[in-house]
Amino acid sequence: MTSAQGAVPGDNTRRPGDQGKGVNLSGQVSKDGKAFVADDDNTWAVNNSGVLKGFEGRYLTVKCRMDPSKRAIRVLYVVESEIKHATNFRDSAFRR
Repeated sequence: MTSAQGAVPGDNTRRPGDQGKGVNLSGQVSKDGKAFVADDDNTWAVNNSGVLKGFEGRYLTVKCRMDPSKRAIRVLYVVESEIKHATNFRDSAFRR
């Protein structure tokens, strides 16, 4: 007998899409902030698009929980991405 939530009572398995800590997903936020296009060109609907307010059109990494059956994600938080700076040795900061 299975419970309504998809797991056998006493069984510690999770339903598909029910991830404990979430996963990191890199990609670009759509112009309206309601979709996320991952690096592998998969498009995910964002259930809580308010979290991405101000990030519209930008490339970033998010920690999220995925629901593959609905092609949707729930963003837990935005992961700080590493910013790479180019070094120009002819810059005045390197002159003596």
